[in-house]
Amino acid sequence: MSWIHDKELVTIVRTTNEKHLQDNIAALHIKLESQEKDLLQNALAAKKVKVDLNSVSLESSPYSTVEEAITNSIDLIPSPLLLANRLNKGYDFSPLRLVETNMGYQILDGFGMSEMKKIWAWKISRPLEQMMEAYVFNDI
Repeated sequence: MSWIHDKELVTIVRTTNEKHLQDNIAALHIKLESQEKDLLQNALAAKKVKVDLNSVSLESSPYSTVEEAITNSIDLIPSPLLLANRLNKGYDFSPLRLVETNMGYQILDGFGMSEMKKIWAWKISRPLEQMMEAYVFNDI
C-alpha cells in the first residue's frame, strides 16, 4: 500500500476489522527505500505491450473458430460480433489482461470471458492483425 500511495494512486482496500484498518493506515506512513520501490515496481507493475494473439491460450474459450464466435451459440452478452462492430466504428478496447507463462500468455484469473470476447471480436474485425495491446502481469 505504501508503494501504491507513493505513486499518488488511490488505494481502495477491503477492511474487515479494526486491526486491518489500523494496519492499512500505518502502511501509508512507511517510507520505502529506492531499491525497495524498484523491486516492487519490477515485481508488481504490469507492462503494456503488443502480444501476438496466437500466443494467448484460448483453451477455456467457448469458441474454437471465428465462425463459432460470430454465431455466438452460448449467447454471450455483448457478443463478439457486436464488439467487432464497435471496433469497426472506432471504439477501442482496454488492453487485454494477461499473465506470461513459459508457453506464451494466459488470461489473468477473473477476467476470462471479458478478455475472450475482446480477442474474438478482434479476430472478427481485424483478421489480418495478430498483435493486440495487453497488460502483462508477472505470474501471480
